[in-house]
Amino acid sequence: MRLADRPYNLPGFNFEKAEVREYVSRVVRDLVENYDYDGFQMEWNRTPLCCEPDASQETADMMTDWHAEVRAVTKAKAKATGKEYTVGMKYVGSWDQLRSIGLDVRTMVDRGLLDFVAPSNFWQSSWDIACDELREAVGPDVAVYGSIEFSPNYLHGYFPGQKQGNTSLGKELPVCYRLTPLCPPLLRGNAAAKLVLGVDGLEIYNYPCADSPSHWPWTDEPGCADYAALRGSDDLAGLRGQEKAYTLSTQTGYYIVPPWDTVAHFPGVLGPGEARLCRLPMCAEPEDGDLEFVIQVVVGKTEDAGVVAIMLNGSWPRVDGVLDDRLLFAVSTMTHHTPDHVGVNFVFPVSVIREGWNEIVVMHGTAKDHWAEQVGAEVSV
Repeated sequence: MRLADRPYNLPGFNFEKAEVREYVSRVVRDLVENYDYDGFQMEWNRTPLCCEPDASQETADMMTDWHAEVRAVTKAKAKATGKEYTVGMKYVGSWDQLRSIGLDVRTMVDRGLLDFVAPSNFWQSSWDIACDELREAVGPDVAVYGSIEFSPNYLHGYFPGQKQGNTSLGKELPVCYRLTPLCPPLLRGNAAAKLVLGVDGLEIYNYPCADSPSHWPWTDEPGCADYAALRGSDDLAGLRGQEKAYTLSTQTGYYIVPPWDTVAHFPGVLGPGEARLCRLPMCAEPEDGDLEFVIQVVVGKTEDAGVVAIMLNGSWPRVDGVLDDRLLFAVSTMTHHTPDHVGVNFVFPVSVIREGWNEIVVMHGTAKDHWAEQVGAEVSV
């Protein structure tokens, strides 16, 4: 009944088995027929376990037909109640990747089996999924939702005055991954990055988990989700002029599951003459406010930590970055980078932000024979 245990694959249920499909179908029928919901979401996310890799066309057609059977159950409920019953899909990876395990999203959309789709990463938020292209691909009858996950990425922060290490992570130092529910600017930045690309709404996932001590094991450091920050997070016009934090996904972390997470730029190493192009959607800001636009490249804390340059939207390279030990925005009371990291800050006027996609090029800032560790790229408005 289970998938083979192989690299990049966990031995979960194998939907090629009729018994597995029938079991999940019974769960779906119970959910739809016996509970008063308006719809549900098929979650082919986290680790999307479906069929064995390199699925045949016959297998893909079988899975599409199975989704059609699910759709028939929801249509019967809608007919019985006189109310629409919505069915959508949250997923990780690309449509082509999903097709390789038997999930043909293109055909499901074409056959009218889905009302919405919500692309995402496994556990960290996505920042550069092309939701504008997805919006065009699915057409006007399918909604696209931007998914905001529990953490922006796996860049850690640090409590300088805290004596207790992170017992949950087995760390002697008081360090932790950042939690979006504890930092409203991160929520607003991730929301704006998706709304500006034309998504129909937001799906904010696992927000209450920030209240769990397993993620924030310090009783003397405030660690409760800011639920008030959710209000208005789907209003792009209202987000303009407010403080925001943008960042990019990272390619290493506790819950990275290749090949499904978006291919990330950081961490990595740049040598002399090397550069890395990052594309990041942002919303334009009013120029008559008091906002400041800062790009912070987070690097290994070495003697040559400042050897980094920035190009923004085709500008001439900037090499005037200023070292800064602090996170651009505090996460609750966590204020600093870890002792082995430091930020290099570049300040710009907000007028240079383009509505939609912006290009940030992180460069090695000198011809000197030196290899620079690039840990991440952060943006504050």
